[in-house]
Amino acid sequence: MSLQRLFPYVVIALTAAIPAAGQFNSSIQGVVTDPTSALVPGVVVRITNSQTGVSREAETSAEGFYLVLSLGAGIYRVEASKQGFRTAARDRVELGISEAARVDFELSVGAVSESVTVGAQAVAVETEQGRVSGRIDRTQLNDIPLNGRNLYNLIALQPGIVGRGISAALGAGGSGNDAFSGEAGPQAFSSGQRTESNSFTVDDSSVNSAARGGITNLTPSADSVEEVRVVANNFSAVEGRNSGAQIQVITKSGTNQFHGSASEYFTNNTLASRSVFESSVPVFRRNQFGYTVGGPIVRNRTFFFHSYEGLRQSGARVATSSVETPEFRDWVMRTRPNSIAAVLLRDFAPSAPPTSAFREAGAPRPGQTPPPAGLPALGTAQFVPESFRDGNQFSARIDHELRPGKDRLSGNLYRTTSSTMTGGIRPSFNRPTDELTYFGSLNHTHTFSRTS
Repeated sequence: MSLQRLFPYVVIALTAAIPAAGQFNSSIQGVVTDPTSALVPGVVVRITNSQTGVSREAETSAEGFYLVLSLGAGIYRVEASKQGFRTAARDRVELGISEAARVDFELSVGAVSESVTVGAQAVAVETEQGRVSGRIDRTQLNDIPLNGRNLYNLIALQPGIVGRGISAALGAGGSGNDAFSGEAGPQAFSSGQRTESNSFTVDDSSVNSAARGGITNLTPSADSVEEVRVVANNFSAVEGRNSGAQIQVITKSGTNQFHGSASEYFTNNTLASRSVFESSVPVFRRNQFGYTVGGPIVRNRTFFFHSYEGLRQSGARVATSSVETPEFRDWVMRTRPNSIAAVLLRDFAPSAPPTSAFREAGAPRPGQTPPPAGLPALGTAQFVPESFRDGNQFSARIDHELRPGKDRLSGNLYRTTSSTMTGGIRPSFNRPTDELTYFGSLNHTHTFSRTS
């Protein structure tokens, strides 16, 4: 392939990778002092992820300040050591999405082999960033009931957000309250703005629809997500696409321990009540199921995570529609057997005849024969539409330390399919709508220096 032909592909690859560069967008920073409150330069600060064993190092500057960027959400152990001082450590420092945690140390005089460990305390208020935001962590995703297992329905519970906790579906239709819509619009409003102003990212890669504002082309399975950050206002200039809420999703990665889960959510019509149009409750079945598995490929270095979620749903409630009466159909077949109307009424008959709200046809055009007086032409029919919704979502993630502490590689892939049937009064017109959605991200992080 010539260089001229290759150039557009290189440009696309480079520009596509830019949004994913901040996938690990959290940081830990702080100041190190001695017992006299003097700043201590040259202190080696080691930050280790408690679940994966992956570590990063930094060295305090002349002002005693250190900063470690490009960290993922998780729980960390932070250690500070220097010759002539006891090693100080802070356990269980919890770090969320796009969060800057502050961990300061006061080193005591002593041997490096001596250590002082302090248990970290949860910070109730963000002190390093001035913004209004809420965090949906793994515990909330597990414990709070989710309408349709759609994690975006928790957005409305966050600070600075109002809404109904539901999602609208475009494209193939469906209720939107699941993870299988290729175009889903969560009904959340931030700072008085419309839903079209919201922006969505997964692992800091945009999943916003190019055709409609406030629409996400990917709804990750709740079991594949580590946590969600919802920033209502005063967000970073990096998030410059939309002026509404910034919804940031971070997916799960594997750890040094093998973990797995399996789930099944079942709903039917047993506890449903009939509507005013129904003599009995129609049959409805919904099964939503899935599994996850993750763990180490190489301990402290390479990890994997995989998830699957499926949906099998059938049945619908009684609907009403205006259709022709059998008497009117027979009259058309008898008087106009070769007309388009006769073909429609014969080959595309409604699934149920009208039972109420009968009315006659209007006056015909001049020169046409009207129906007999008193012949009911139209009425309202009650029917149960043919309806089903099937969906499948697969995800896979790999994290690898190319050079521990220097180069990190992370890749993620989602494949979502759905088939939806929302039938009408004429079954011959019913056709399922199929959707196929792919999402992939690749991130390479290189650390040039450990000095702030």
